[in-house]
This record gives sequence, C-alpha cells and structure tokens, in this order.
Amino acid sequence: RDYNYIIFNKFYADAFLSEYNFNVEKGMCALDTLTPEASEFWLPKYKKVFTGEPSVFNFEHFIDGKNHYYQVSLNPIFEDSIVTGVSAISVEITESVLAQEEIKILFELYFSLSDITL
Repeated sequence: RDYNYIIFNKFYADAFLSEYNFNVEKGMCALDTLTPEASEFWLPKYKKVFTGEPSVFNFEHFIDGKNHYYQVSLNPIFEDSIVTGVSAISVEITESVLAQEEIKILFELYFSLSDITL
C-alpha cells in the first residue's frame, strides 16, 4: 500500500533505464519514479484498485519518437480480505492498435469509393 516495488521483470527495469535513465530497485517507491503528470494519471487508477476492484485500461506512451500502446491490468492483492498491494501487468499492444487504425482507414476509403460509384 506504500507503492514500493516488491518484484518486477527485466523488461520493466530496462524500459525505465532507457526511458528515464535510472535503475528501478526493489523497495523503491514507485511514486518517486513518476513525473507529476504521470502521477496524476496513475494514482487514481491505483487508488481504485486499493478498494478491491480490478482495473483494465489502455494507455499511450511516447518513446523513441513514436507512440506505444499498452493494455494494463491492475489487480488487488489480498491478505485476510484486506488489500495489501497491487499486481500490475502491462502488455504492449502497439501493433494491434496500428493494425486496427489501418483497417478503419481502409473501411472509410472503401465506403467513400462505394458512395462515388453509386
């Protein structure tokens, strides 16, 4: 409940190193790693999970000159019916989002061309 990292994978640590140029370490407070804007985005989501309600959402992050899209699943960790922490799992969905955008453009083009031919 104090937002300290207990465990994280190498991908997460490497992403922080490349993006923010510092090492994430076990016991470090996650709030100390966030910009004020990022805190404004993430804190309400974590506070919701601390009520015992899981949360799944997508978010966009600009890295290396391009947008990356992620789906995040935040789940409460219970001990004796009390939420003692949060498990966070992020999956990059950039390729899927870009493919969906391309399909939307193609459908719009198809329907605009079909309107012209009618």
